[in-house]
Amino acid sequence: MRAALSLSLVLLSAGPTLAQEITDRTGCAVAVRAYDTKDLATVAAVNTFIESEMQALDAHHTDNGEAGIIAGMNDQQIATLVAAAIGYCRRSPKATIYNETYQLYDGVRGLAIDAGQAK
Repeated sequence: MRAALSLSLVLLSAGPTLAQEITDRTGCAVAVRAYDTKDLATVAAVNTFIESEMQALDAHHTDNGEAGIIAGMNDQQIATLVAAAIGYCRRSPKATIYNETYQLYDGVRGLAIDAGQAK
């Protein structure tokens, strides 16, 4: 998380573009467009949103005594999940960033539980 947050801060300071506010209703097209046009401020906001939502989804499970996946991941693995969420958005541009993040998290968590790697 620290690496993604640091990257987000660097990207935010890299240019004068103001980041678009990213919420649970923001469409995937916003994320895809930000990456394609190299809108660094919006890319950083999207990355931060995805990582934050994955942390919240994980906390929901672990707070209820269920297995989670994020605590056992290093910064690179979390950054890979964020990149994969963007891939999910590319395949479903009419979906929301939140929904695609949830789909990815749910799938990875299921695989981790089946493999005995969820904590």
